Amino acid sequence: MSSQVLVLLLGSAVIAALVSAAVGLLTQYWTARLQVAARRRELYAKALEACAAYRELPYAIRRRRHDQPEEERIRLSETLRSIQQQLAFYTAWIETESAEVAASYRALVQATRRLAGGHMHSAWEAAAPQSDAQMNITGIEYAELAPLEAAYLASVRDHLALWWVRFW
Repeated sequence: MSSQVLVLLLGSAVIAALVSAAVGLLTQYWTARLQVAARRRELYAKALEACAAYRELPYAIRRRRHDQPEEERIRLSETLRSIQQQLAFYTAWIETESAEVAASYRALVQATRRLAGGHMHSAWEAAAPQSDAQMNITGIEYAELAPLEAAYLASVRDHLALWWVRFW
């Protein structure tokens, strides 16, 4: 075999190895990026779930059992404490992921606490239901939160968008 053929074969092998390594590295990078995006999607969804749980508390308070007032106060207070802990946890975690997403989440949490807190106060003042007919609840309105929730979801979408999508 001539030296030119040997150099050509060796060069081809080196190029093939470099291409193979580049493809492997790109695949690893892409896989890691998809895993990070999946983790973030789950984080952002669970954070929104905590806001939804907080909004449900006025209903739970209003529908508390009338025959066990002390136990119900403890149960509902512990539920409230747990949800507030979740809200604080997700607020802090999101802050480490994205300042823009964190700002929209904080705005949503603040408004949710203000509105739901007022409804919770009213629910505690109302008598616990003693019949099925008293289980119907009116007057709890969260329409004000819709634009804040939409802004949060938009900031999440922007944050999760692929880098080349952000520039288009």
